[in-house]
Parts: sequence; C-alpha cells; structure tokens
Amino acid sequence: MPLYFAYGVNARLDHMERVCGHAEVVGSAVLPDHTTVKVHHHLYGVIEMAVDAPGEIVRGLLWQLPKECLAKLDRQESVPRVYRRTRREVAWVEHSRRVWARAWVYVAP
Repeated sequence: MPLYFAYGVNARLDHMERVCGHAEVVGSAVLPDHTTVKVHHHLYGVIEMAVDAPGEIVRGLLWQLPKECLAKLDRQESVPRVYRRTRREVAWVEHSRRVWARAWVYVAP
C-alpha cells in the first residue's frame, strides 16, 4: 500500500475516515524543506499548500492507503488544477529511531 503524507484537513482522522475508510495511520511525520502557506482560491476559499522552503518543515501524519484512495484524493485536491501530487522524502519515528521513506504528498503546482 502506498505511503501518503498529509497536512491540513487530510491530517484529521475523522476527515480521512470519510474519504478513505481503509487508510491506516503510520504515525506523525515531517516533510523537510517545505512550509505551508494559506492561499485564497476563487472556488474553494482559503486553502493550505505546501511549498518549497529550504530548512523549514511541515508537520503532518503519514498514512498507508489502498491505491484506489489516491484517485479519490486526487479528485478531492483538484489535481492538477489546484494541487500537484508528487513523491517526497518524509521522516517519522519508529521504535525510537528516525525512519525515512518516499511518500505521496500534495504540493503547490
């Protein structure tokens, strides 16, 4: 199952339960060299986007999801009009050690 790094509303357990009921939380994670900015979108109002920012981090949740959930998330995130889905290195702590892996994440286009 693919790994997905979520921030903002997708880091909320209740929201992801509705979007993708079979998703499993791996743990709290960080996306290095990024920050989030709030952007006003003419259709969706104020939305949060991850953008490149050397030395900064975005905190969120790492999920393991069934592949079909990525298509649902793409529709929810209006890929490619509003967000772009890409793979980035993320880190989380497992058994008292830092673990790195590539995970899907939605970023500014």
